Amino acid sequence: MTDTLVWFALICSVLGTGVTAWTSSGVGRLHHLDARELRRQQRFEDILSLHVEETGPPWTTLPAGAPEAAGTAACDACGSSSVHL
Repeated sequence: MTDTLVWFALICSVLGTGVTAWTSSGVGRLHHLDARELRRQQRFEDILSLHVEETGPPWTTLPAGAPEAAGTAACDACGSSSVHL
């Protein structure tokens, strides 16, 4: 009798797990409104980055007096080669 109950419980748990997996409510997937909001945010970031690239200075050129472009001499006080502000 106990073997039958154990097998019955095991079969019911396996079937319940299978039914739940096949008929899930979409947990883990984006709701359509969330997907639309994500696309809107990504589009906003794309437009903002294009605007920044057009209005900002070019990233590839450094000013002539920049320490990174000309190399830095060691500090007289501490001997460090980093730039002190």
